[in-house]
Amino acid sequence: MTEAEPEYIWYWMREGNYRTPSSCTEIRLRALVRGQKPKSASYKIKSYNGKIISTICDMESFGGGWTLVLNRVSNKGWTKATTSSRNTDKASKSADYSILSYSKGIASLKQKEENSFQYLIEADGHQRWGGIFEAKINDAFHVCNTDKKKPKLLKKFDNWNESESNLARRLPYFLDNPSSYFTTEETASIGEDGVLVSATPSIYIKGKKEKPHFIRMWVREISSKISCNQIKMNGERKGIKYKNGFYIAKKSEFDLRTLYCDMTSDAGAWTLLVTSAHGNWTKSQVLSRNEEFPSISNDYSILEIADSIKSISNNSTFKYKLDAKAFNHWGGIWEAPITYTFFSKSNKQTKVKLLKQFDSWVYNSWWRSVNNRMPWLGQRKGILTTSGTAYSYWWGTIVSDNLEYDPAPWISSQMREPGVIWYWINEDDCSLDREPVNGNFTEWSAWSPCSMNCGKGKTTRFRTCTAPKPRCGGLPCDTKVLTKEAGECSPKCPGSCKQDLIGEMYRGNISQTRGGIKCQKWSSQSPHRHGLKPQSHPNKGLIENYCRNPDKESEGPWCYTTDKKKRWDYCDVPFCKRECRKDAMGKMYRGKVNVTKSGIPCQEWGSQSPHKHSRTPKRYKGLFKNYCRNPDGESEGPWCYTMDKKIRFESCNIPFCQDT
Repeated sequence: MTEAEPEYIWYWMREGNYRTPSSCTEIRLRALVRGQKPKSASYKIKSYNGKIISTICDMESFGGGWTLVLNRVSNKGWTKATTSSRNTDKASKSADYSILSYSKGIASLKQKEENSFQYLIEADGHQRWGGIFEAKINDAFHVCNTDKKKPKLLKKFDNWNESESNLARRLPYFLDNPSSYFTTEETASIGEDGVLVSATPSIYIKGKKEKPHFIRMWVREISSKISCNQIKMNGERKGIKYKNGFYIAKKSEFDLRTLYCDMTSDAGAWTLLVTSAHGNWTKSQVLSRNEEFPSISNDYSILEIADSIKSISNNSTFKYKLDAKAFNHWGGIWEAPITYTFFSKSNKQTKVKLLKQFDSWVYNSWWRSVNNRMPWLGQRKGILTTSGTAYSYWWGTIVSDNLEYDPAPWISSQMREPGVIWYWINEDDCSLDREPVNGNFTEWSAWSPCSMNCGKGKTTRFRTCTAPKPRCGGLPCDTKVLTKEAGECSPKCPGSCKQDLIGEMYRGNISQTRGGIKCQKWSSQSPHRHGLKPQSHPNKGLIENYCRNPDKESEGPWCYTTDKKKRWDYCDVPFCKRECRKDAMGKMYRGKVNVTKSGIPCQEWGSQSPHKHSRTPKRYKGLFKNYCRNPDGESEGPWCYTMDKKIRFESCNIPFCQDT
């Protein structure tokens, strides 16, 4: 049979040594390299043993990269062998299909520094009756599963009870049993739920979705890191070498994102935050644009997560990079204080330092190039810019809201319209030796002032993971170790003052009223008869003729007088001096609290390290050692500069005096 006039004629070519991708994640990353949006469809992949098999890729759900490994639509034709491998050359959502025997290899292929993977199970609908689970690669889909490994349920689809269903209790495992070839059952006995593949009727989720029309299972590689620097630092210690390109990263517990990483320009790694290839952006797009499809040639932004990436660092500074036209050209690398934000709407973040300049151009010229200012969010024209005004002489702009320049005015004389501008972050906090530094706790702080100045009260002390803070991928402090301790305290009651307005616990020896009248003895009934006798009130301190408050009079201690015409009167008993403030500002507080409300030790007022400041003892009264004070009337009360390089200052926990 010949075809004289065919309807279509195709002509194909393939360049180089083509390598079949090994998973849907790899297919996704390859599409991004080509500048294409990955599409959910059927694909051919290469298994760990070299066999070419068919699968279906979900490129949209929760960051995409899901590889279909099981589709069960009937009980027919399932055996121990077909459960592992069935219709591998023709993946389908409408017919029985399995590549479960290859799934462990798929889950561990791309980012080899990870030791976990995710699997997604759904039944009778897309993202219905199942969930997303995480498990260790070495625990994946064993035969028999005698260890009874439990997965971590990250996200649940529909309303089923994860504490009752086997689906969340145990990793799926293989059995040579017609009633449960692939299952999560506890004992594999008839009537249990959690069966995924069987040759006989079985139960999926008891009481909720017992006999679904179909069950599907997908797997994918994951990342526990949120930045390129984290990925590289973790992998290099396992002997992995990295190239520039696209990598998967963690977005949330169950969601992934793809990053573009510059892995070779620095000892650390750069995460691409913004690609500006055209004008006409909106202000909302500056923070997030095409985030699911990162690109080095099309408009893209994940600026909204830049501060989260920056917070990984325990240095006092971080680095950002700007380049244009080509990578590491027409821009430079800057260092900025860790307290600066990527979301600033102010042009005041100017304490940045140019570490390296790319190409020759006039730096920090306010009217013709990139400025000595961290990029900020302008209101119009330059909506992400280093310019001082954003709308007039706005050279040094990364993102613009119009089409005046391509994509924005950059450097006026040498590179006016570069065509594309990139903005990066590197939060690397390693020293030159690149060795990890594990976190360690400080010594316990001093006990806080007692909550009561007389009688039984509470006191606390703190310690923080700052001696040192973890750096360079070092281990954090053990979260199970106590960082706050509470104790009881019982200060001796003062003898010559009252701790509060009522003064019930006053035991001093003042023996005359505020009007100057001598007090009557409590044991006496003359000149005034009364029922407040020492023997009937033994715990009230009714000694001699000293002022007391046995009945909690609202204005404080009192006594019966020796004046027949004046039965009783209040006494003038002073308040005790305490570790407290009498008003909200606490400007007159002169106590010795020297830790912030979160337990961070205070910096001495006479010191300029780790924070430089102008509130010195020479300029302000009452600034002594490292005690909390309020020299400038902050509304939250006494505060101090902290010994934490990342936290400049914080308020202190100074209680109000009980008489205010």
